[in-house]
Amino acid sequence: KNVGARRARGEWVLFTNGDVVLSVDTLRAVTSPGLDPLAFYRMDRTEIPGLLDPLSPLQNRREVLGELLGLLPPEQTCPVGEKECLSDRNRGVCEQLAGGTKRPAPQHPEGLNGEEEEEEPFLPAAGDFLLVHAGALRELGGYHQVSSTTHLDSLLVCKLMGAGLRQRAMLRPCFMVHQRHPAPAQPARFVLPGWHLSDESCANRARESRIYVEG
Repeated sequence: KNVGARRARGEWVLFTNGDVVLSVDTLRAVTSPGLDPLAFYRMDRTEIPGLLDPLSPLQNRREVLGELLGLLPPEQTCPVGEKECLSDRNRGVCEQLAGGTKRPAPQHPEGLNGEEEEEEPFLPAAGDFLLVHAGALRELGGYHQVSSTTHLDSLLVCKLMGAGLRQRAMLRPCFMVHQRHPAPAQPARFVLPGWHLSDESCANRARESRIYVEG
């Protein structure tokens, strides 16, 4: 992924996978002039087992997404973002970006002491949708270049938050659906000691990134 990011020529870099389909509103949003270069954008993944055939024409799959939008239950959100729950403060981000308008400064809930409550990094499906400004990605060196074969997408999210980039979520009508596909037999994935995914390792990557930026 670092090789692809270095070859990219656009202002923004979107990391995704070939087994997801993005809604039309998502495509409009990721090309919007209203994107915030001091933020990175995340999205949860909708699982619809057996509904999307990856061999069917792409336009057919997009039509299915349009029909799904009115049928799916609302996303689970939380007042402040958590590891498994997107923040409700992101309502309206998709509509404003997909409409091509500048987004006003978001309101962040305050804690009991009047200080802004911090979100936790949202980690599910980090490899399926992560949109970040190319300049910020270059400054931070992109993905950690270690020999682990898993968790690096999630740890990049921790790294970006540690550098001070704000986490933004694109809720519906922006969404992505995981396509049905045969699961190939995979060898056991290697995790370099110290690079497993945990609260401690995420905090370590964030702290390293913060020290680098301040340094």
